[in-house]
Amino acid sequence: WQSDEGALTASFTARDRLDLLDQGSYSATYATATTLHDVALDVLQYAGVPSVSYELPAFLAGITTTGQIKDVSPRQALLFVAQAAQSILLVDRSDKLHFVRLPIEPEAVDTITYDRAFIKPRIEQETPLGSVLVDIYDSSGQAVDTHEADTGQAGETRHVRNPLITSQAVAQDVAQWVIAWSSYRHLYTSEWRQSPALEPGDAITIQDDYGQNLTSLVTQQDLEFDGALRGTARTRG
Repeated sequence: WQSDEGALTASFTARDRLDLLDQGSYSATYATATTLHDVALDVLQYAGVPSVSYELPAFLAGITTTGQIKDVSPRQALLFVAQAAQSILLVDRSDKLHFVRLPIEPEAVDTITYDRAFIKPRIEQETPLGSVLVDIYDSSGQAVDTHEADTGQAGETRHVRNPLITSQAVAQDVAQWVIAWSSYRHLYTSEWRQSPALEPGDAITIQDDYGQNLTSLVTQQDLEFDGALRGTARTRG
């Protein structure tokens, strides 16, 4: 924190557990089939994260790898695990780390209406996804094959390079997961009264002029307090 010069205010910067996981270099070879649960556990123990500060879901135990991770931060290693398991990695407000599979059609927990917004939300649209390439690796960490999945429409190609993906089955699952989420290509930036109850991954509805009122997922929350709460929500829908 710091005391702002010439003012009766102070600025505070808080960092979560993911920032600490950027420290160090992790390497491991999984010569025999190893579950992603065991890979994640090994990374967390290497990083010195206490067991009360993370929760490993059952679906990690249902996916195996025979790959190799070379000289990456513990954070990047856990992101490899999350991607191979078709999930996201997040830290909640209690500083507890989670692997989460978000529903493709989530139920909104809040709504940004015009009477709660300071200005109408800015909407950007990403380029459509045309195809997905997913590399398949061997136990030496080398890509030996590539799975290709087509969306059936013109658009950009997304290439997934993850050394924990070592089978056609996992590569196919990851490709279909990427395609499923490619429909969420509308990026909203909303200046509004804010709700500190919202967390990244929560679904909210955003009012628009066209009566669509689409549901989108919170990707970033910026909050400001100066006698009253306001801020910016960045969402994807």
